[in-house]
Amino acid sequence: GLSLKDYPSGELSSEINYKNGEYHGSWKSYYKNGQLKSESTRKNGKREGEEKEYFKNGKIHEIQFRKNDEFISGEKYCLDGSIIPSGVDVYSKMIDKEFRIFINDKLEGK
Repeated sequence: GLSLKDYPSGELSSEINYKNGEYHGSWKSYYKNGQLKSESTRKNGKREGEEKEYFKNGKIHEIQFRKNDEFISGEKYCLDGSIIPSGVDVYSKMIDKEFRIFINDKLEGK
């Protein structure tokens, strides 16, 4: 069945589907502002198919493809929509109670 989880302040944080006690079906998480943060599919507890992560403004940040939980391929994007080349260091860091994206040690969007 469907499990809904909320932030302590009451906003929806995730929608997760289960089948026979395992993650199965769509999986979505949300920012506190209600914007979609990520979406993916699980099959018998494992990640399957396309996964997407979004910036807080709704633009796509990352797309990955998985088969039976194994990474197949993927791409990461800057806030302006350009593709981040492979080999570029991309990471997130908690700043002011929010995860911010850094590309080669530079705060994205600045």
